[in-house]
Amino acid sequence: MRHPVRWVVSLVLVVVIVALTLVAAARHAQRGTGVASGVVAKPGLSPVFLGQNSANTYNPFGTGPENRSEIGNVVDGDPNTT
Repeated sequence: MRHPVRWVVSLVLVVVIVALTLVAAARHAQRGTGVASGVVAKPGLSPVFLGQNSANTYNPFGTGPENRSEIGNVVDGDPNTT
């Protein structure tokens, strides 16, 4: 260790880069809408939590144009909305 100051500066730089990366990743994470009430998980399956902005098109029947006004129904957590 000829230059211990270089080691310390390098270590601090690496820690700062890792911290900034974690903060940036945390800001892009979505908490999701949670589990819908009354939904029972089946054995071997686990629920997937989708954020309110996860859906961008919605057509429940696969026919005709997309229903952009009903996009929120996809991830609202209510199995009764269509």
